Amino acid sequence: MPIVIPCTATSSAKTVAEVVAAYLASLSNPVTRRSASGHLSSVIRAMGSLTPKAVTLETVLAYCHSQTEAGISDVTLRLRVRLLHTAFIRAGLSLDVPHVTARPPERMPPTREEMRRLLAVAPEHVRRVILIGHATGARIGPSELFRLRWQDVDLVADVFRMPAADKGATESTRIVPIRSDIIGELTKWREADGGIEHVIHWRGRPVHTIGVAWRHALKRAGIERQIRPYDLRHAFATDAIEGGADIKAVAQVMGHADPTMLLKVYQHVRLSGLKRAVEASRGIDR
Repeated sequence: MPIVIPCTATSSAKTVAEVVAAYLASLSNPVTRRSASGHLSSVIRAMGSLTPKAVTLETVLAYCHSQTEAGISDVTLRLRVRLLHTAFIRAGLSLDVPHVTARPPERMPPTREEMRRLLAVAPEHVRRVILIGHATGARIGPSELFRLRWQDVDLVADVFRMPAADKGATESTRIVPIRSDIIGELTKWREADGGIEHVIHWRGRPVHTIGVAWRHALKRAGIERQIRPYDLRHAFATDAIEGGADIKAVAQVMGHADPTMLLKVYQHVRLSGLKRAVEASRGIDR
């Protein structure tokens, strides 16, 4: 569950929408203001007409649940709740309940069958995200995969120079070997793209999100459970670890400085893995 901030309000603001508007007006950087406005728009839709005093634990929990059901990632949801928190503080509202953090429930990454079904119906740019995302464990989004350019794809040495997210990385890129089964696809894509710069693009233009196309692909594939593009990164880690890959090597490919992150976050052991673990312990009656 994301951070939750139930509160008691003492501000003169009449509605949550007014609290948010005042906070946005206080931001001097237009880029920061535009980003915060985009995130807080969902807060306004959910609770903008409420008085600040009406923002209770149940209110925020309901908002978090609706965002999760809409496919919003845990990271984005935490950011939105934190922005709401900041807006309340700036408005002079007292928060008499401390932040509550809890690990979100584990989400099963897409199975190979689900990925095959998605590949059969997804548009070209989403197919590229699926294949490269699952083959590299790259962060799906503008921090890494969407920044990948054809000049970063070396089909002679068979490596990606993957852009590294700003998460403590010491280098701006990291070397990721190209998995042999996607070399042919990459070769065809580069020939088809001609002078297009980015590997992931929509009609020649770089993309910043694939949310709408992804949801449509899930629907066409007949997949009803919630799967995010980012879950391809989880699938890479799961499949690599289940396949016997070295934990440190998987962490390096994914851009994790600390290999224990894989054990804490990314090692979703599927039922087949649990079954093998249980069966491996047999021997009393042998």
